[in-house]
Amino acid sequence: MKLASRIILSIAIGVGATHLSRHWLIVAGPAFQAGDFTYPWLAARGILSGVEPYQLVATTPMPFPSAFFYPLTAAVWLLPFAHLASRIAGPIFVGLGFAILAFVLTAGPRWRLLVLVTGPALAVSASVQWSPLLTAGLLWPPALAVLTAKPNLLLGLIAPQTRFRSLIPPIIVGLVITGVSFAIEPSWPVHWLATLRANPAASQYRFPLFHPLGICLAIAAIRWRRADTRLLLGMAISPQNGFFYDQLPLMLIPKTPIELVIAVTLSQVGLHYAERAGLGLDPVAQSAARFPYVVAFLYLPALVMVLRRPNESSSLAIAPADQSSSK
Repeated sequence: MKLASRIILSIAIGVGATHLSRHWLIVAGPAFQAGDFTYPWLAARGILSGVEPYQLVATTPMPFPSAFFYPLTAAVWLLPFAHLASRIAGPIFVGLGFAILAFVLTAGPRWRLLVLVTGPALAVSASVQWSPLLTAGLLWPPALAVLTAKPNLLLGLIAPQTRFRSLIPPIIVGLVITGVSFAIEPSWPVHWLATLRANPAASQYRFPLFHPLGICLAIAAIRWRRADTRLLLGMAISPQNGFFYDQLPLMLIPKTPIELVIAVTLSQVGLHYAERAGLGLDPVAQSAARFPYVVAFLYLPALVMVLRRPNESSSLAIAPADQSSSK
C-alpha cells in the first residue's frame, strides 16, 4: 500500500474510532465522564493549575474510585489535552492511538487491520485507553515511550524486541518525560506508591500466568526464540486487570488471516460474556469475575498459535510481500 493511501486510511480509521468512542461515552452517561482517561486528564489539569495531582484526583468525583493509580508521567503525556473537556479529549486520544496503530499495521498485509475490531480494541474505544499506542510500539518502537504512563506492561512489551538499538529513541523520550514529571513534582513517586497501597482498587491487577487457567502458559517457553512467544510470556507475567483492553498487544500474535479471524471471533465472544460477569459489583470484583475470560479467550488461543510454530528467531512484523499470499 502506498504511503499516501496508508495516511488517508489511517486518518479515516482514527476519525471513526473517535466517533465510536464518543458514542460509547454518551451511552455510558455523564457520570462515566471519559472513563479511565479521566484520571490522567484531571491530573494534567492539576499540573497546569498548580494543584497537587494526586490530591486533586482523590478529592474529585470520578467514574470509579477517586484515586490516581498512574505515575505522574501519564499526566505529563496528556498535557496537550488538558484544555479540552474530558469527553472531547478522551475520544480524540483514542482516535489518535488507533490512527497510529492503523498506519503501523498497514506497513504489512491489509488483513492485519482486523486487529482493530478485536474484543480488546472494542474495550479500548469504550473505556478510553493507551493500548493502541503501546501495541503500535511493538512494530514501531518509538511509540514504546508511552510505557512511562503504563509501566505495568513494560516487561510484556520489551521482551519481544529483537533489535535493542531501536529502543534508544523511546528510552530517550521516556527519560525526558520522566525528567519533566520530576521537575513538576519531585516527590510524586511517594504519592503514587502511597495511593497504590492505600486503595483496595489497586488489587484488581493480576498475573495471567498465576491464574488456574493460565498456568499452562508456561509451556510456551519451549518456543522462547520467537518474538511472539516472548510477547505472550511477558504479558502473562505482567500485572493487568480483567477488562480486556490491556491485552490488545496479544492480537499481534496471529500470523495468518485465518488465525486473526479466529482471534477476532474468540476475543469478541469472550468480551461479550465477560461484560455480563460481575455486573453491579465494584471494580475489583468485576475484574476478578472477568479475568478468567481474559485468560480463556485471549491467552490460551495465543498459546496454541505459538506452539504450532517452530522455535526459531522471528519478529512480530509481517512483510508486505505476505499480502500477496493472503488475497
